[in-house]
Amino acid sequence: MTIDQLLNEAAGQAGLVRRLRLLEQPVRRQLSKQMAAILSQEHRTSVPLAAALLDALSNKLFVRSVITDSDPLPLPTSWPVAERRAYRFALRDGYAVLAGWLQDTDVTIAAIPAYDGTTGAIVAADGIAVVTDNGETIDIYYQDRQERYRAAGAGWRLEQTTKYSVVNGRPLGPLLIAIGTGQSELLPVESLLEALEAAVLDLQAVSRSQGWPQRYLITDGIGQFLRSPFGQPLLGPDGLPIRRELIFEPGSILKIDAGEKTEFGQLAPATADTTTIRQLLELISLVSGVPLHYFTGNWPSGIALLTVEQRLNAKIEYYQALFSGPLVRLFQRIADLQSYYLREPARTVRDLDWYPPQIETEEVKQLRTKAVVEQYQAGLLDRRTALRLIYPDWPEERLDEITNQGAMNE
Repeated sequence: MTIDQLLNEAAGQAGLVRRLRLLEQPVRRQLSKQMAAILSQEHRTSVPLAAALLDALSNKLFVRSVITDSDPLPLPTSWPVAERRAYRFALRDGYAVLAGWLQDTDVTIAAIPAYDGTTGAIVAADGIAVVTDNGETIDIYYQDRQERYRAAGAGWRLEQTTKYSVVNGRPLGPLLIAIGTGQSELLPVESLLEALEAAVLDLQAVSRSQGWPQRYLITDGIGQFLRSPFGQPLLGPDGLPIRRELIFEPGSILKIDAGEKTEFGQLAPATADTTTIRQLLELISLVSGVPLHYFTGNWPSGIALLTVEQRLNAKIEYYQALFSGPLVRLFQRIADLQSYYLREPARTVRDLDWYPPQIETEEVKQLRTKAVVEQYQAGLLDRRTALRLIYPDWPEERLDEITNQGAMNE
């Protein structure tokens, strides 16, 4: 496949990526003439509710440790930031790429978002392409080599080819993997998010135009037409008098020409109805699997929190299983690099230990501890298993130490 073919195939996905990214960002939008008149402003910044949805998902994905056939593989210093960014990119764009390189005695990891038509990563069948320099440079990473192309007129020039070192029959590079499903978490709720943004704008317009007592004046004149300095109605291109445009704002007086009587009064204010916004939020929660409290801020507590987050936690566990395979390959390559260049002991990466997605409040911890103690006292659990359930973050050495101390005391 040529470079032009690669970019042309990625163009459609790049357009979708750009569109979905706008949902995550506060975008300044031009208002219609009528809406601008009501709100007394020509522009409005959108509410990036999609950011809350992505936060709810990505903030539950964290690798605790890398399990090997010997000691756990230490996580690189740059891993916490790269991990957070990579999961967010993958959930938003459909996929993301994690790239790494050996620097001194540590491995630096960086997250690369999907290609947006200018820069980013393209996942192809036989490799991963990374577009940089505003689309002027493309690096394609294959299993055994890296090729760098640079724009040259209307085409592309192969600038460099780098072969990877082979150790024990397998190449050391590239330190590059892709994660994701290919489907953005924002795509199923895109239309709902846009409808919610329109509903918020309508609610603000109602509050601005009808949320205060509107005074009115009934007269017997013809004040609804524009007049010249001489008192004559101004005529438009169609030969008819030009009507005044009514702008509702605090303190304004609505003038009504009835032709018979004069009256001054006040209308009751309209109450802003948030039902539509609430229903849209519920639909977004239903479709995305993210509970409503992530959008409203009204968090339940204790067991209720675990109950309402069951769907969300199930989705997180799905992503943990999905991301584990590529991440195991990434950490295996890190272990190979450290073994080859830094002369560290060789390791085989077996699996990843993820932090559980469930949020545990003090109430939940107390209930769990009480249940475990009761099972231990009834002889249903041994001492080590009970300690593991009560203190899930304890390392194996600590569990062994406390278990052995208990056995000696008994």
